Amino acid sequence: MNTRTLLRWGDLEERRRRAARPVLLRSPWLVPVVGGAAVALAVAALLRGDDPDRFATASRAWLALALLVHTAVMLGAPFRLFWRHDGALLARLPLPGGALFDVAAIRGARASVRAVIVCAPALIVFGLEDWAWAARHAALLGALALASAGLVPATALAAGGLVASEKAQALGKSFGGEVQLSGTGWLGALPGLAMSAVVIVAILCVPWLGGATATAIGPGWLVVAGLGGAAVIAVAMARAAAPAVMPHALREVVALDRQQLAHLEIHPPTGIERAVARLLGPGARLVHGKDARLMRRRFPLAYVVGAVGTITLWIMAASRPEGLVVWSTAVAGALALYGVVLARRLGEAPIEQGITLIVLPIDPAATRAAKRAWFATWLLIYVGVGAVPVIARASAPLVCAAALIGVIAVGLGVGARAVRA
Repeated sequence: MNTRTLLRWGDLEERRRRAARPVLLRSPWLVPVVGGAAVALAVAALLRGDDPDRFATASRAWLALALLVHTAVMLGAPFRLFWRHDGALLARLPLPGGALFDVAAIRGARASVRAVIVCAPALIVFGLEDWAWAARHAALLGALALASAGLVPATALAAGGLVASEKAQALGKSFGGEVQLSGTGWLGALPGLAMSAVVIVAILCVPWLGGATATAIGPGWLVVAGLGGAAVIAVAMARAAAPAVMPHALREVVALDRQQLAHLEIHPPTGIERAVARLLGPGARLVHGKDARLMRRRFPLAYVVGAVGTITLWIMAASRPEGLVVWSTAVAGALALYGVVLARRLGEAPIEQGITLIVLPIDPAATRAAKRAWFATWLLIYVGVGAVPVIARASAPLVCAAALIGVIAVGLGVGARAVRA
C-alpha cells in the first residue's frame, strides 16, 4: 500500500459521503470560489471613496479573514493525522508511516489551497491600486498557506510521537504540583503553540503590509520568508521521521479511546461545568458530566485553543492596536468556528455512541440540552471572558460590543443546530 493507493481509497470514500449532501455542497471547491468572489467585492467596496485610511482598513480586514480561514485549516491538522473517522481502521492495518503522513499532508495542502482561493481574488483588487502593495499581501498569504499545510501538521506529528514515547510520558509526569502534562496534553500543547506563533507573526506584519519597511520584529520580506521556510523545513523533517513515528503514534492516539482494564487519566468536571450541570435535569446532567470528562480527554486541543484565544483578546485589549474591532472580531470568529466543530464532535464517536442513546432511558431532548449546555459554556467562557476587556478598551465600545456579541450569538445558534443527539 503506497501513498497514491491509500489516497485514492480515501478520496473514493469521501466522494460517497459527499453524495449524500445537497447538490451545491457536494464539491469542496464551490464554497471557496464563491467566498473568494464575495471577499474581493467586499475589499473593493472598502477601497472606494476618499477616506485616507481606506487602504489600512481594507488590509486589516483582509488579513483578519486570511487568519480566520487558515486557522480553521490549522485546527484540522491533528484530525487529519490521527482523529479521522477511519483512524481506528488505519491503525489496525500494516500501513507504512510515510504513506499515512503523506495522505494527511496532501489533505492538509488541499484545505490550505481552498483557504487561499478564498483570499486570493482580493489580491487582484489590491493590485489595481498598487501591485507592490498586493505583492506583500500575496507573500504573507503564501507563508500562511505553507504554515497551515506544513508547520502545524509537523508539530502535530511530533505531539503524537511524544504520546507514543514512554520517556516523554515519564517527563510530563515528573513535574511537581499543578504542572503536569498527560499524554493527551501533548496533542493540544504543541499544535496550539505552533498555531499561536503563526497568528502572532502574521499580526506583527501589519505595519509592513501597510507600506512600512519592516514588521514589528524585523525586515518584512525576511520575516515572511522565514515563516514559509520554517514550514518547509518542519514538514521535511516530519516526513523523514514519519516512517518510524507515524504508525506507532497513530496506534497510541487511537488507543487513548479504546483502553480496557487499564488506568485512564479521566478528570472530573470543573467547578464551572458542575455549576452548569446543576441547571439541567437528571438525565441531561448525566450526559453533560460524561461529555465534560471525555471532551477533556479526547480533544485537549479545545482547551488550549480556547485559552490561547482568550489571552490573545486580553493582549489586544491591553495594547489597543489599530483596528482593534477587526482583530478581536476575527479572533472571536475563529473561536466560534472551532466551537461549532466541537459541537458536532459531541454527537459523534467516541464522545457519543449511537447504541448508548438508544438503550439508556434518557430523552433525546435532554441529551441535546446537555450537549448544547457544554458547547455554550465553552464558547461563553473563552470568548465572553476575553471580549469584556476588549469592549471596555475599544474607542467605540458600542460598535465593538455589537460585533463581538454578534459573533457569539451566531456561534451559539450555529453550534446549537450542529449538535447531534
